[in-house]
Amino acid sequence: MHLDRDAPVADRDRFRDLGKVLARDRPISLCEGDEYIVIIGDFNTTINSMGGSTLGSCTDVASMHGAGAGATWPTILPPIMGVAIDRFLVGRAYSPAEATMHIQRSVTGSDHWAITGSIPALSD
Repeated sequence: MHLDRDAPVADRDRFRDLGKVLARDRPISLCEGDEYIVIIGDFNTTINSMGGSTLGSCTDVASMHGAGAGATWPTILPPIMGVAIDRFLVGRAYSPAEATMHIQRSVTGSDHWAITGSIPALSD
């Protein structure tokens, strides 16, 4: 997933309603519409610009582990100077506290550091 950042940070409503931006023609946000949703990718926004660590009923995994500010962009700077604009969100069916997100600094070829996520299998 990749969102273009075409507005200043003041346009917080755009990010609070991210599900509708992604769904385009659907009247309900992705996070509200499916408890089994997993969204990972380039949001081009920080947690602060999103309005917090949740988006509808989805929760940001890194934020739940106290790592919501781990730099994912740009790769040309040391991580301490970067910003976290890539996110891993999980829906209500998953426990963000049991999920993990890793920033893969060894992966090259992009202006973003790659992120990977894992969630535990659901029990029947």
